[in-house]
Amino acid sequence: MAGVLDEPDPGPLPQLPAALVRCSVAGEVLVSGAARADLARLEAVCRAAELRLGTGEGDLVVGAGPEHARGRALRRTLARQHTATATHVPWSPDPERHPQAHHWWSVLVRRLGVDAEVAVSRLDTDGGGAVFRARFRERASGLLSTAVEASADDAVAFAALSAVVRVQSATDAPHARHLVTPTGASAPLARPEATAPWEDTGWTTAWLAEAARREPELQEALTVLTGWSPHPWEPSADAHADVHALRSALRQCGFSVLSARPEALSAEGSP
Repeated sequence: MAGVLDEPDPGPLPQLPAALVRCSVAGEVLVSGAARADLARLEAVCRAAELRLGTGEGDLVVGAGPEHARGRALRRTLARQHTATATHVPWSPDPERHPQAHHWWSVLVRRLGVDAEVAVSRLDTDGGGAVFRARFRERASGLLSTAVEASADDAVAFAALSAVVRVQSATDAPHARHLVTPTGASAPLARPEATAPWEDTGWTTAWLAEAARREPELQEALTVLTGWSPHPWEPSADAHADVHALRSALRQCGFSVLSARPEALSAEGSP
């Protein structure tokens, strides 16, 4: 990892149905979850770095490379905006249509027994590409998770996976102060080129490979939709030495740090 951050580790946390890892940030517990433990670790490092760097430096987005950072930043920006025109898109679970969307929906509703419903909409980008948003809402307590992706099924899959991570964390890590849920921004990190010829989208790697191919176009559409493009960040000359040390360590490991407008980004979490 970045060396100066606490290394995320599964410890006693469950690895099924979603993989959970934990680490410490300024004496507080951070939990991250994803379809795979390696992706959960990367997301945990990114969020831990944001929390460390962001002290007194405004809102920052860290990613394991420029594409990952940009994808995280644009999704988080959109989550704070409420001006996009949305058109309802009918969706129902169908294992033949999209095995992963059906799988994570089934895990949430059937395996974990969460009484949740999903609403899917297409956001109007004025011809700038397809952007779909899925929201899972628990009937008793309200919003569970939101995801913004390039297809309705991917949005449902990531929103359901995020809801599963949230439910697991509440049960297995109730004292966690920070929670990181997965998005399609991490799909390119899953080494899509490693997909075996016989793997279809019922396999996690093949699903993420498909999502990764759609990520560049989605980021372009999100840029049009939000009217904003992330830009690189560097600490000010008078920033604390620890901030400079962490930024240097991140750069050496290939991580990117982007600056975000305070009004555009939430302080924590995924959309």
